[in-house]
Amino acid sequence: MSVAVKELELTWKANLEALKLIQPYLIELLEQRAEDLGLASWTVSYKGPYVELRDVDGKLRFVENTGLCYNCINENVEGKSAIVLGLGLGEHFLTTFDSMDENIRFICCESHIPLLYWALHLHDFSRLISKGKLFFVVGEKRADREAQWRRISPWVRLMGKIEPSIYIHKQYSGSDISKMKQFLSEYRGMLLSTISTSTIPLFRNLTETAQTAVNAYIYRDKNIVTLEEMQEHWKGRPAIVVSAGPSLDRQVELLRKAQYHCVIVANDVITYYLMEKGIMPHVVAALDYSHIVYKKLEKAIKFLSSCDLKPVLAFGSKVYPKLIYEWPGPLFPNKSDAVGPKVCEILGLNPLDNGSSVAHFCYSIAQAICPEEVIFVGQDLAYGEEGRSHSVGFAEGSAPADLELEITSWDGRGTVKTNRHWYGFLSIFEHLITASPVPVYNCTEGGAKINGAIHVPFKERLDVHVEVPAPPYLKGSRIENIGLTSDNQRRILKLINGVLKDTEDIRKEFLKVKRLPISRSVSSIKKTYGAALETWRDIFYHCEFLRGVITSLRFSSSGDILSKAMVLIRDIQGAKEIANLFLDDVEFA
Repeated sequence: MSVAVKELELTWKANLEALKLIQPYLIELLEQRAEDLGLASWTVSYKGPYVELRDVDGKLRFVENTGLCYNCINENVEGKSAIVLGLGLGEHFLTTFDSMDENIRFICCESHIPLLYWALHLHDFSRLISKGKLFFVVGEKRADREAQWRRISPWVRLMGKIEPSIYIHKQYSGSDISKMKQFLSEYRGMLLSTISTSTIPLFRNLTETAQTAVNAYIYRDKNIVTLEEMQEHWKGRPAIVVSAGPSLDRQVELLRKAQYHCVIVANDVITYYLMEKGIMPHVVAALDYSHIVYKKLEKAIKFLSSCDLKPVLAFGSKVYPKLIYEWPGPLFPNKSDAVGPKVCEILGLNPLDNGSSVAHFCYSIAQAICPEEVIFVGQDLAYGEEGRSHSVGFAEGSAPADLELEITSWDGRGTVKTNRHWYGFLSIFEHLITASPVPVYNCTEGGAKINGAIHVPFKERLDVHVEVPAPPYLKGSRIENIGLTSDNQRRILKLINGVLKDTEDIRKEFLKVKRLPISRSVSSIKKTYGAALETWRDIFYHCEFLRGVITSLRFSSSGDILSKAMVLIRDIQGAKEIANLFLDDVEFA
């Protein structure tokens, strides 16, 4: 019995509706390849236990035994995820997984697009797809699959760090097996980048939180630029995000011209290099908590002290305090992951997304001013010539052999080498650009291709804006009740006490769960325990991040953390390193 596409329209449409929610980009890919290959004219025939797929000329393209299951080459009973190598026409998938735990998430890898196209006609996967339980990565070329892996990376976090079970189609062999191994390599590369951009050590977290408190004391007496002020003066203008990639060096001359027509948002570590070249950014973005960023900006601070024009320093709340104290221009304090959202609100921190790197933060700032368009320069996310990692204005660097990944180049004509950290940053950029309300142009002219951005030479975009008048440099003003004022300290302490009470309540709830009598049913225990864990997840977030604030506020009995009593920090258990950090490097009037 032969079946044509028209007879399977309902199943196909159901799967497409589900894909629109989770992987909408696959629809365009499938429809385009269907048109190119004439897939709608192919037919499927059922002959006993076999399903045959034939093209428009009647040539046999694939045959599948409906009675077979996948081979499991790595089973992990504790895991809730599985990598499925080879979809075929979908019969193996249904036979193997139809009765499995519905909480398992599957990533199904298939190199042959016609097989996925026809499997989505033959079988209704819509329930699994719409619930985020089934994802597809498809394509013969690695370059075709790169963006797909990066787009599903947020769901990889949900799959956890436990090694997934691995299943392979029984009818795949030879060259197909080699391709399947490549899928596994791509998965592990993406997984490493996801994990590496989402974890920080506890001590670092506490340091960042304490620095947030110190910075909040400092910026309460500084000139502040608000988001509304930025939008008032810069809305509708082109914004250039300048990063420190090796391709930046070839764009310096054009950037010197661009400052008179575009708002320039610069990466902190490249700022002084730009100033040396006669380029004054409108905004300098700083995010990292370490003293290294301050050292990189120290020359810029001295340079700016004699300048009339001074950039806004947009900073994540956790940055090194000496940077905030010495910056000669206005400030734009922004939230960071060092404290919870309620504390950010109390301290008057702006709510812009930081992402996982200062480049992401620069992009958030550029988008927040409501620009005409966003332009990337120096955003390589890959190694340059001779393994160079950054612009000459920042550092030398070469690619570590054990971290190298090959990805599509800026011009799409070849590949470049990157590492797992940049690969993770690239994934985040592609997700951000998907939601951009304005065009994003990647004018780096080197490095990696960023899917979703428009790749054109920098001069081409700059020529469009030669008539745009020069954007002004902002001065800001003093704002009342911002930062760590006495009133805000009291509000934070009240919040802390509430969190501590909630913590005690949840501790008691855990004890109740632990003492449940044996006679209670397993389902009841799971329900109670699950509810407790759900509550604890929310409470833990506040407790963990507020702990550093508690430490900061106890630096002296008065709560005035920068008073002469600051020497008492040395007597507080666990805060000695933080005390040394502040007392040795920061001098306050």
